[in-house]
Amino acid sequence: AESLTVQINKIDAKLASSTDEGDAAIAKLHSLRQSLKAEVAELEILVTGKEQLEHSVAELNKQKTSQFRTNMLMKWTRPNASSAVADAATDGAAAGGFTPRTLTRKQAELKQVQADMKLMAAELRDCEDQLEQIDLEKSRLEQATDEDPDIAEALDELRTQLDESKRDKLSQLQGLEQAERSLASELGVSTLNKSDQEAPGMSVDAVAGRGTGAGLDASSMQLISSMAASWKRLESSSIEKVNVGQQEALGIKELIKLSNESIDKVVSEVKRGAGQKLKGSKDDEILLLIFELLMDASSCRKRLNDYTEGLLVQTAQKMDTFKAAFEASKRAGGADGKNAYTPRR
Repeated sequence: AESLTVQINKIDAKLASSTDEGDAAIAKLHSLRQSLKAEVAELEILVTGKEQLEHSVAELNKQKTSQFRTNMLMKWTRPNASSAVADAATDGAAAGGFTPRTLTRKQAELKQVQADMKLMAAELRDCEDQLEQIDLEKSRLEQATDEDPDIAEALDELRTQLDESKRDKLSQLQGLEQAERSLASELGVSTLNKSDQEAPGMSVDAVAGRGTGAGLDASSMQLISSMAASWKRLESSSIEKVNVGQQEALGIKELIKLSNESIDKVVSEVKRGAGQKLKGSKDDEILLLIFELLMDASSCRKRLNDYTEGLLVQTAQKMDTFKAAFEASKRAGGADGKNAYTPRR
């Protein structure tokens, strides 16, 4: 959009300085200007749609915690709640003498803390990946002969922001670890291998409706974590980021091709990982919604790439047409003995 805006500004400058041009040439310039403005407006609509989609996904992630708590409250109103209470009471004596309701609540809190720790660890890894990309880009700029000081300054500023974000996330992760140890101590369970299996001593039957009303099961949480990582890879497949850190500077067509290949790879991995889970589930509406959002985002990114390529091709064709008309007008002016028009630079 910025490059098209620059072209529009150049056309405006030519129109402002046009004194000897004929009406036909001025009309062509006006037509080209209006066409470019319409294409810029369409591109801005696509970019706005992308931002709205990312905002919707962020809002969905915020609602996970409140939805989990609502499901925990709703399970007590179900017909099999009395049997769940009886089962929980059996395990209560082995977990500090808590009442069934308190025991279930603390177990849910422990699982939520562990899920938050996984999410925070994934965000830290993402910060480290971005810092590594910045280092690669700075190394490439230092080796280049046409190093741009503005880009180097922007990279330094971005690295400072990422370092601050990393320190903040580390502080939050330490707080989550303390909360996990406190809850595990109260419940009398071990936190070893918490990311791969359920903590020993926690009764699966004590939480009634596990996998349906009391929250997502371990496989669902793992699938969501995998989709979150796929979303990050999808963001890195844009033409602005797909070639960051590489020594060779690619053209726009090569960047679009590389971006589409990265998008197809992410889509294939997500479909392969989510296929069995989504086929065998009945109530995993959240998983299905996230999967559909990821597929829609992938499709939108490929459409944006196609539109960008088509827009560039059309712009190049129109510029070639304008150039040919301009050269023809110069030759016609020279044949008539008139001074040929030379655009300002």
